[in-house]
Amino acid sequence: MIYLRFIADRGFISRAIGFRTLGKSSHVEFVITDNEGLPVNTFGARLKGGVAHRPYNYTKPDFEEWWTFPGIEASYAEALKLKGRKYNWVDIICLLFGIFPKSFDPQRLVCDQLIGYSNRMAWAAGTSPALVNPNVPTEEMTPEIVYACCTQMVKKVL
Repeated sequence: MIYLRFIADRGFISRAIGFRTLGKSSHVEFVITDNEGLPVNTFGARLKGGVAHRPYNYTKPDFEEWWTFPGIEASYAEALKLKGRKYNWVDIICLLFGIFPKSFDPQRLVCDQLIGYSNRMAWAAGTSPALVNPNVPTEEMTPEIVYACCTQMVKKVL
């Protein structure tokens, strides 16, 4: 099974993202489980390694919730096409200063853009409903926007 994992920790960047976005989470990624529902690994965008799979226990968050939504498998399949892309650290700097980047570059992604953009690709292909309103520019997505969309329309798992 595939889920969205929202997490936060006590690190400076995590707390700053939470402060700027007024959210519980500072990071969102896909979590992949085995047949028994136990987490195996994650897939997301991080500064170290860019867009990649990571072991589930690569971090020890202070906050963690899992959510699912209709079409998550199709969104994950689209996200896999972005594997190996670079991390957009400029986006994080902009966020910390309270500004949005002027444009979106799918060659360089942060966590919420990976989730939102892959879902939009699945939505455009007709394989998933839109998770985030398509009128919200991809470069303006934050973990809290994705979290808010999940909590409004889908099922909490953990």
